[in-house]
Amino acid sequence: LVAIVFCLCVSVSTEAAVPIAVFPLEDLAAGRSDVNLPITRVLSDYLKQNGNEIIAENAVISFMANHRIRKVGMLEAFNVLQVLEELRAGFVLTGTVHQRKERPDPTLALSLSLIRTSDARTVWSYAGSVTTAEQRKALGIGEPISTDELQYLLLDEMFVSWPWQRINEMQEIGAVNLDTVHLQPTYARPGDEISCRVTVRDDW
Repeated sequence: LVAIVFCLCVSVSTEAAVPIAVFPLEDLAAGRSDVNLPITRVLSDYLKQNGNEIIAENAVISFMANHRIRKVGMLEAFNVLQVLEELRAGFVLTGTVHQRKERPDPTLALSLSLIRTSDARTVWSYAGSVTTAEQRKALGIGEPISTDELQYLLLDEMFVSWPWQRINEMQEIGAVNLDTVHLQPTYARPGDEISCRVTVRDDW
C-alpha cells in the first residue's frame, strides 16, 4: 500500500502585482566572483519605481542564509521553486556585473535573467554594456563621467525590453486559500480510483 501525498494548485483571476525577488548581483569586474549590493539596490529601486513589486532585500538575504546559498549570479532550479513557496515571488531576477571600470573611459556591462518560479524557466534575459566613449557630447555638457551615472543609462536600455507581457500573464494567476481537502481512500494501489473534495475558504 502506498500513502497518497497530494498537492493542489488553484488559479483565479486577480489584478495584484506579481512580486519579483531580486537576488544579489555577481560582480566579476575585479577578476574574481564577488557580490555587488550597491548596483543590486539601484536595480531593485529602478524596477520598483517603474511599476514592479519587489521583495524586500532582507527577505531575500535571509532566504539565502537559510538555504546556505553562497554563489550569486544564478540560482538552482530547486531553490527557485523554494522562492515561490517561501517568498511568494512570481519571478526571480539574477544577474552579473561583467565589467565595471572608471579608467580610461568609465564602462559598465551587465547581464540579467528573469526566472519564473512556478517552473524555474528563464522567460527573459538581457545583456548590455555602456561606456562614456559612446555618450560624449559637444563640449562635454551633460556627459556621464562615472559608472554611477552610466548604470542608469544601462537600466533605461534594459527596461526597453522588460517582459511586461510575461509578468502580466502571471498577474492573472493568484493563490486560493483552501479550507479542507478530502481524499478517498487514504491508501490506494496503482490503478485504484481516487476521489477528491475541496472546500475553499470564504475569506480569500
